[in-house]
Amino acid sequence: MARIKISIKIKGAKRVANKLSNILPSRLNSKIIAGLVESTQEVVTAAIPLTPFKTFDLRRSVRGEVNARTLAAVVIAGSDDVPYAIYQEFGTFENRIDKDDINTIRALVRLGISAKRGKGIAPSLFLHRGVEKSRTRIVKIMERKVNELIQELGLA
Repeated sequence: MARIKISIKIKGAKRVANKLSNILPSRLNSKIIAGLVESTQEVVTAAIPLTPFKTFDLRRSVRGEVNARTLAAVVIAGSDDVPYAIYQEFGTFENRIDKDDINTIRALVRLGISAKRGKGIAPSLFLHRGVEKSRTRIVKIMERKVNELIQELGLA
């Protein structure tokens, strides 16, 4: 199955979770999980309109998943029925971007996708652009969840 996974990593989230885990860990985890679910949905909502389409199958395959055990979130596109998601994200042949070349990906996302350079599918970076478009909102969501917990615990 050809799928693309984009992970959302919140710097410092694990450190905050570890420090606060002694204080009602289940409440802390539930707030973090709720923030991850909301953040993941934010990225999915931003990425869907950016997703190339002919049959809409690729757009329908964009989804988020949250792992409550590891406190991790991913946004995924593609499935067994939609194996071409990776080619739409990163392009093919002369247009292909190395999926591990994060500096090039970041530059293209910030500057906009360049025109097709030759044979193959031009990269659309629809998931990466969805994450970038949602970045500020994700930070606000996680800040709100932490502040909710602080209020609930009477620490403010």
